[in-house]
Amino acid sequence: MRTRSAAAAVGAAVALGLVAGGIVLPHYFGPHPPGLTAIGGTPSAQATTSSQGPQQSSAPSASPTPVRTAATTPPPSSSPAPQTGKLGTSLLLRNQDLFQAGFYSSYKRTTGTGEGGSILAGCGGEDESVSVHARTADLIYARWLADGNGHDRGSDLMGYEVIGQSTTSAQATRAADAAVRVLSGCVVEPATHWYYTKPITTTTGSTRLTVFITHDGDGKQSGSIAVFLDRRRFGVLELETYDGTDQQLTKISSTTARRLR
Repeated sequence: MRTRSAAAAVGAAVALGLVAGGIVLPHYFGPHPPGLTAIGGTPSAQATTSSQGPQQSSAPSASPTPVRTAATTPPPSSSPAPQTGKLGTSLLLRNQDLFQAGFYSSYKRTTGTGEGGSILAGCGGEDESVSVHARTADLIYARWLADGNGHDRGSDLMGYEVIGQSTTSAQATRAADAAVRVLSGCVVEPATHWYYTKPITTTTGSTRLTVFITHDGDGKQSGSIAVFLDRRRFGVLELETYDGTDQQLTKISSTTARRLR
């Protein structure tokens, strides 16, 4: 059985909408990979019109009385805040976020500029650097080591997160799309090889999230990897330690998506 060099992630699955600002996960966990799922918004309620005609008043009409009205304040804009300035580590997940999501082990977190050696795991030896497709000089990363030592992608690496900010939203979209293409190459694999299921893509507001569920060579679900996109920003989140609960995935996904905005 071939093992996977880049460990599976919890960037995880999204779902059908927002609940109290969080992402709701579909229950697709199990031994068999789900098919491609098209997720759309719920249809808006149709406006109803009255079938009755205009009612005539029996009272005599009176001259209208001038009424002083206060100037109305336009409702606040629902548009997200502009993504300006340099990326800061406040956008990255922290150890506290992992703990609150149910990852209770002790991790050493390191952060920095660039990608920190993070790669997108290919299926035929074609592992690629995240920055190959970034086309931006503004990248930050976080890495978590389970036992606090070592630098290679080994058993002590709990996971990584990379966030990039491009000059334009079109550049960020191309970077995110390229990452999705690399990961999509692992959907169809021979028996005993690890593989990704078909991607599930969900758009909520300005944030697009594409998730691949990972299965090991025995067909057991071992995690997921997520590619985020929000206007000029994009990100990849991959975690090795994964207990496979909806609650963990919901919390970690919601936190990541919220900070990317």
